[in-house]
Amino acid sequence: MSGPAPDPAVVAVVGAGGRLGRALIRADWPQALTPVALDRAALDLADPDAPRRVLSALKPAVVINAAGFTDVDGAERAPQAAALLNRDGPARLARAAADAGARLIQVSTDYVFDGTPARPYVEADPARPLNLYGRTKREGEIAVLAAAPDSVVVRTAWLIGPDRPNFLTAILDRADAGLPLQVTDDQFGSPTTTPALADALIAVAARLARDPSAPGGIYHFAGAGSASWRDLAEAVLQARQAAGGPVAPPVAGRPADVGPDRAPRPTASPLASDALARDYGITAPPWREAVADLVGRMTRGERAMGDGR
Repeated sequence: MSGPAPDPAVVAVVGAGGRLGRALIRADWPQALTPVALDRAALDLADPDAPRRVLSALKPAVVINAAGFTDVDGAERAPQAAALLNRDGPARLARAAADAGARLIQVSTDYVFDGTPARPYVEADPARPLNLYGRTKREGEIAVLAAAPDSVVVRTAWLIGPDRPNFLTAILDRADAGLPLQVTDDQFGSPTTTPALADALIAVAARLARDPSAPGGIYHFAGAGSASWRDLAEAVLQARQAAGGPVAPPVAGRPADVGPDRAPRPTASPLASDALARDYGITAPPWREAVADLVGRMTRGERAMGDGR
């Protein structure tokens, strides 16, 4: 590292235009930290020179990478694009962060697992992705930690929020249109809200900014407990009703979609978040509580929640 020291207040948020990035920028940040929003126009991970150019000028203390190729089915059709944004770009970002004296937080996914254990996954479980999206995210984890071993990789799962498009807004739109609701009931995971994940990532960033000895490595953060997609849909609609919204319509179950246009998914990939609580003091909320809080605030309009309703 050469040149001026990193600014201990600055946290660069890469992918600030995406669903998680917008949640990060909207979140309540500690006064000691100043988030700098870097959308694709400001830092494009597909541009090999962008990470080093931007971070060397910005000199952040911490970089949160909320960017990536997140279309699970689309990754099967565009493997090079998925690898570029999920593996190659994060690797360059990790090297650039290390050269700038910054710690990197890389967001990853439960889809690095195959869904076979009859319990929530812990960080030490072997990664066996079933689809190309999961493979590129796992390759990104490995590449990031090889380039900057003190990076913090945070795996999450079933991310929902107010910013379109995502499962939550799709369920609300379909219910409001009076359309029948038939939702997969044979896949299980840990629903996680973007506000809860954003708060966790900010807490990790705050620790990294003030404590050079804070541990790196792989951690999980996802809503505590397990649910099917049908369970999640019912919880969303019931939370809206409880907050004064319309009566929750019934939700029928159905098998998961399969076929040549669908990437295989793990049957069950809930995540255990105990290690992050142990090392960072960050506890994942029960998924139902987090969903009820988010949907309740969206329904009551208590604060700007993006493009959701």
